[in-house]
Amino acid sequence: IKPDTLTAGWSKIVLPESVNITDIYFNSSTNGYLCSERNLYKSTDGGNSWIKLNIGTTNWSNCYVTSNGKAFFTSSSGGFFLTQDGGVTFTQPTFTPVGAISDVFFTDNTNGFMAGITGLYNTVDGGLTWQKVAAMGLNINGYTSLSFINTNTGWVVSQSGIYKTNGS
Repeated sequence: IKPDTLTAGWSKIVLPESVNITDIYFNSSTNGYLCSERNLYKSTDGGNSWIKLNIGTTNWSNCYVTSNGKAFFTSSSGGFFLTQDGGVTFTQPTFTPVGAISDVFFTDNTNGFMAGITGLYNTVDGGLTWQKVAAMGLNINGYTSLSFINTNTGWVVSQSGIYKTNGS
């Protein structure tokens, strides 16, 4: 067993309640969001302290924040929410996903992708509306992530393999 080398420069942040953390995303050195199975949290001081956001849905699995501050949250129980005011209010985009959404990724403030058990979707209006672009048979048990380097080139991982697009 290797010795713990993370102690130098690392410190543990304690949340006000015991939670199973599922994802964390910062869009700046100060502003970030944290997803847990039970709640969403926001930090405005670089993660030193966290404020619980009141939204009523549970099983949070993924969060993503664009550079202009739009924050998207997915729930493994099928919820998909957006906040444009730092977590004061939440809305559901006009797209209502069927089943769980696993991951959200934006290449800029307006172009983004979302993957779930029913396929891959994209938005060109900052996440207000979504269109299905692929039905690859992804399922929540085998699906793990998606990543794009620009609006044309990206990868989606499912139980059956890695899928790559070149935008054609």
